[in-house]
Amino acid sequence: INTTINTQTIWIRVETIATGCFDIVTLQLVVDPLPNATQPNYPPYTLCDNDQTNLGFETFDLGSKINDILLGQNGMSVNFYFSQADALSDSNALPLLYVNSAIYVQTLWIRIENVFTGCFVLSTMDIRVEPLPSPIPPSGPYTICDDNQDGFSSFDLNTLTSDILQGANYTITYHETLTDAQLGNNSLVSPYYNLIPFIQSLYASALDNVNGC
Repeated sequence: INTTINTQTIWIRVETIATGCFDIVTLQLVVDPLPNATQPNYPPYTLCDNDQTNLGFETFDLGSKINDILLGQNGMSVNFYFSQADALSDSNALPLLYVNSAIYVQTLWIRIENVFTGCFVLSTMDIRVEPLPSPIPPSGPYTICDDNQDGFSSFDLNTLTSDILQGANYTITYHETLTDAQLGNNSLVSPYYNLIPFIQSLYASALDNVNGC
């Protein structure tokens, strides 16, 4: 066991037994540090379940997590694996665009290796597919009487929220266009005055306050 931290030089005597002649050579002992890694795991990589044709499965861009995994280190390679055995043997690395093979939650193994020394460390990361909110659409149109027959009036949209939520932990916002609802832009404030006389459609967006979908 080396007695000087990281690097130590030791002396070697090589002697011919028959003659007693000898030579001296040196050998440098080097202890290379392991790469830094978050142990025992990195924060989960979460996507919302936007592919409604294949519930519980999404395409994860594993490459987008490499900078976070490296913790500022240079000269390292990062690869992802299905199992610990694959990570240890550095075989069957997963593609960086990866569709989870286990529905909703899967644990991936990560191998972080110093490309100069070959020293490596393993860690894990969960990839998770979170379900979308399931708000309850209003059962009928929001109708009020028109006092002056001009087709315009004020609507208290907040009165719709409790029926849409049905007790779920969502944030409900209202929007004039589908695009605004999808992007979370230009949410409406109650009371809301319709812009199109007599009949106008609005969009309600539900944000799950637990998983962010």
